[in-house]
Parts: sequence; C-alpha cells; structure tokens
Amino acid sequence: MDFSFVCAHAARRRMTAATAMPFWRAVELFPPAGEVFLLDSALPDGRLGRWSFAGGEPCAQLSGRRRQGAGGTLDLTLTVWREPDGSRPGSPRRLDLSGDPWQALRLLRQAYGPATGPADDQAPFGGGLVGWFGYDAAWAAERLPWREDRTESAAPDLLFLACDDVLCHDHANGTTTLVATGRGCDPQAAERDLEARLAAWQARLGATQGRSDPADPATSEPPAPPACDRAPDLSLVTAACDETAYREAVERCRDHILAGDAFEICLTQQLSAPLRCDPWRLYSALRAVNPAPFAAFLRAGGVTVAGASPERFLSLDVRGRLESRPIKGTRPRGTTPAADELLRRDLADSPKDNAENTMIVDLVRSDLGRVAAVGSVAVPELRIVESYATVHQLVSTITGGTEAGTGRPRRRARLLSRRLDDGSAQAGSNGDHRGAGTGAARRLCRRARLAGLGRGHGPEHHHPNLRLYGGPGDVRGGRRRYRRQ
Repeated sequence: MDFSFVCAHAARRRMTAATAMPFWRAVELFPPAGEVFLLDSALPDGRLGRWSFAGGEPCAQLSGRRRQGAGGTLDLTLTVWREPDGSRPGSPRRLDLSGDPWQALRLLRQAYGPATGPADDQAPFGGGLVGWFGYDAAWAAERLPWREDRTESAAPDLLFLACDDVLCHDHANGTTTLVATGRGCDPQAAERDLEARLAAWQARLGATQGRSDPADPATSEPPAPPACDRAPDLSLVTAACDETAYREAVERCRDHILAGDAFEICLTQQLSAPLRCDPWRLYSALRAVNPAPFAAFLRAGGVTVAGASPERFLSLDVRGRLESRPIKGTRPRGTTPAADELLRRDLADSPKDNAENTMIVDLVRSDLGRVAAVGSVAVPELRIVESYATVHQLVSTITGGTEAGTGRPRRRARLLSRRLDDGSAQAGSNGDHRGAGTGAARRLCRRARLAGLGRGHGPEHHHPNLRLYGGPGDVRGGRRRYRRQ
C-alpha cells in the first residue's frame, strides 16, 4: 500500500496553554465547519478521568467502509490537508483505494505519529491518531455475511484523524498544556514551522482571555436538568425495528444460543429524529446531565459523534499493560440516600447481574489471552459497584501484558448479530492511537450520532438527523427477557 508520503522531519514542543474558558469548550477555538475532537473526562475521578484532550485542523484523515467480497479489506479514503513535510497542497489531496485498514493506519502513524511515547509525568497523548472503529470494522478481519437489505450508514466503519497539535488538560492539578509539532523538509525548516505554529497558538489562546464563562462543570456540580411540565413530543422519533420484529429476532438469537452457536448476542435498537439544535449544544447538555469519565465529541467526515460512557473498552500504556473494564449490570440512582443505597445493594447482590458480569469477564480474559503474554492476564477487580450521576454500574477490571499475536474473539456471535441487526459506529469504540504502540479506546455507548450537514458549533448550521442507539438487553439462553429503555 503506497500513500506516497514524502520524507520529512518533525520538531515537537510542549508549552503551558492558559485559556479563560473551561477546557471542555476548547473545540470552540477551531473553525465551526472543520474537523475537531474532544476526549473529555467530564467526571474526573483521579484514576479513570485524569486527562482530557482536544484538537482540530488535522493533517490527514483516513476513513473506511466495508465492501462486499472477501474479508481483510475496506474501501479506504485518505484525505491530506498537510503533508508530513509541512507543505499544503492547493486543494486537499485525496486517494481512494481498497486494502488492509490496519496496514493503512500503521503507515499513517509512521508518517505523522510521534517517534517515542511521553515521559511518565507527561500527558499520555500528545499527537497521533484520533478517531473510531465501528462495529463493522471487523469486516476487515472476519469473513462475515453480506446483507443486501442493510441500511447504509452515514458514518464510516473506520475514521481516524492525524493530529499534530493537541491541548492536554490535567484534572489533577488544573493545568493545560499544548503539544505542538512543526514539520519541514529538514530539521531547520521543522523548527521554523514549529515557531510559527506556537506564535499562532499564543494569539489564538490570548483571544479567549476577555471572555466571561461560567464555572467549569468538570470541577463543579453539573446543573440540574430543566423542569419539564409536560411529556416530550416523540411523534418525530422513528425506530429501525418495531417490537414484533425485535421479539422475533430475540427468539432466533435464543435458538442459536441453545444450539451452542454463541454465549450471548446483543441486539441494538436505533432511534432517529430530526435535530433542532447545534450538535455542540446537544453534547453540552449531555455533559451536564450525564458526566462520565469517557465522554467524547468528534466531528469529521460529515458526521458528528457525541457520547458519554463510564466504560473503558481497552487501553495500552507505554509499559505494555493492557486493561479492559467491562460493565454488566445497571441500576438507576435513588431519589433519596436510603433508596439509592437499596438500589446499589440490589445490584451488588443480584445473582443475574453477577452471573452476566462474570461471563463477560471470562470472555474478555479469553480475548486478552489471545494477544497477551502467557500467564499475564489477571482480574484485579471483580464485580465492584461504581456510582455515576444517573446510574449504578457493576464493573470488573481485566489486565494483561502485551505479546505479539492476533485474536479474533467472539466471531460467531458477531456473525449472528450481523444477520439479525444493522450496526455501525454505535457499537464500536473511539479513542486515540499514540506513539510507541500505545493507545486507548472507550466504548461508544450512551451516545448519539448526528448524520448530515450539521457540522458547526455556530449559529449558521443545518439540521442533521439525530440517531440514538441502545442495547435493550443481551440475549442469553435462560428465560426470555425483554427490556424497553
């Protein structure tokens, strides 16, 4: 695979970035119609939510969609705004090809990513690849059935931005750091480009000093949701699958489970409605009412993704430590302290939820065992209750040490779910891929995808279509369970 990148040099520097606005609003520093990302620890708790990251104006973007035929390839599109040597083409350079997306991502990281990882006392992400893997990115690794009746999603199955400049906020001490990268055909040119970029950033950050902003919800209590004296109008909300069809799909899943084809199959449900506000306002409201350690806002490729999740799908640090924190088991928060404690205890003592959580722990142990060093997989936390703004969650932690290898976990369940469901980015994960083979991904749950032309956070924007996704309950081989959310 040849992306035709030119040989280049890069210079990188960190500087303190003072801004008057709350950090989570840093995406407002970028043009309202451009690509931006915010990996937002909206509920910093020291362990899971220490760092938040923001950036925009990427150098390049790689997107991919599944294609009919043999597995192992996607239809890929590479868009380049800034070459690795710092030059900018008169118009964005675009390359369309079909190939191995993992190799394409490796080439993109080699061209734009940092050569080494950060020091222990530095932010764990300072430039590299940011984006998402949709559930159907598995098309590049598995031979899965092609559905002629499937609905084409507006969101690519894979999309990553190559970002040079990243704002990093440390919630532990309240400091914000800019990591900037200069590029050139030689080291001197890269240093000159870096100086120019730092000067431009100082001017951009200085323009925020006169603003008057409310307190940062990341460090204060979130505002209460507005009172509602009438039921919401749901007349414009449409479901991709009605109740009868969904129940039939559940029964087919149970048949496959009882036949031994899979342990569990999760059927998602898609709800769609016109969005009557700016997508950025939607994320701001989501952040206020449901702060989470793994919230995200990404705008790229004509699609906006807004999400708030407490679940770490996977992380890999510079020491080669893998960690996954699956969630199985949920209860709402109580209206009084006593009711809240009863709900928390009910979750902790529930045989059903404990069994579900144990099962997913076993599956994740198997998954990590395919790529981790022999004997390194461990479960330091098993079925602990964590409390968030709106729910209690039953969480476990599985860790491992890396080792060369590949794995294809839960292939049969994935194949069956593709026959019965129609998924895209709602069932995948998003995050960053850093230098030196590190990265982190978060589960794309409790999130909305906004497909269409509404890409800005300014007053002039079009109304995209709002799509909400949820898994109304996993299907297992016990008694029938239908849960409406």
